[in-house]
Amino acid sequence: MDKQILKQILRENQIEVERYVVNDRAVQLDGFPCRVLVGVRRAGKGE
Repeated sequence: MDKQILKQILRENQIEVERYVVNDRAVQLDGFPCRVLVGVRRAGKGE
């Protein structure tokens, strides 16, 4: 694959990612015996 094409794809995706807004959420999970957190990979679900 051409390096220039890869660079263009990376630039376009970087711009797209910067458009997303990150919202902190204070979620209380105490009192529930089971927990399932669903989301995209490597999105900080384990923190």
